[in-house]
Amino acid sequence: ALFAFRGARTRGWDAIKIVRPSSDEDPIELVVDNDAEIPVRIAVPSLLTTDRQWSAALDGSPRLDLVRFENIRRLTNAMMTERPQPHYIVYPECSLPFGWAKGIAYMLAGRGISMIAGLEYRLTPKGVRNDALISLSTVWPWYESALVFVQPKCAPAHEERRQLAAAGRKRLYNPVGDEASPPVYSHGKFCFGVLLCSDLTDIAHRRRFQ
Repeated sequence: ALFAFRGARTRGWDAIKIVRPSSDEDPIELVVDNDAEIPVRIAVPSLLTTDRQWSAALDGSPRLDLVRFENIRRLTNAMMTERPQPHYIVYPECSLPFGWAKGIAYMLAGRGISMIAGLEYRLTPKGVRNDALISLSTVWPWYESALVFVQPKCAPAHEERRQLAAAGRKRLYNPVGDEASPPVYSHGKFCFGVLLCSDLTDIAHRRRFQ
């Protein structure tokens, strides 16, 4: 299809693949081709999420105002212009609205920058989602792009569980199957896993990554 419409072929599928483990105790590996050098440079911005923004997202009406957008835009642009340029930008938990995060991810991918971002709460029929968006830059298929994954938080923190209950008996989305086992992201020569907040306290996750 790409050859018919664009006159160009794609790289081999071995650049993007899922490797399933031989044991249930080992993680799934998501492989994305990338030529970035090692060691990698990681930018960790300090981005405030106010109580009003947190509550509004939990109520299903996130605050998408211009002031907030400009704050995120200025911060992101500042990191993009750093020299040397970071390979990854990591935003805090519950910091970016889902719609904005996708746009930021693809903008950064055009510069060869990957992103890991904590997404605002999203209401679903199966519970409140507290997700991380993982955008991995790549040149597959022959141009700057990114593969984007959404990884759910596996279990709420104790205080988070109380706050969800106080906000109308809401509960955190309960991932099952493959979603309940955070994968290893093999991004070129750099391999890492993502654990959100209280997920780090689960020894099974730490053992699996080790």
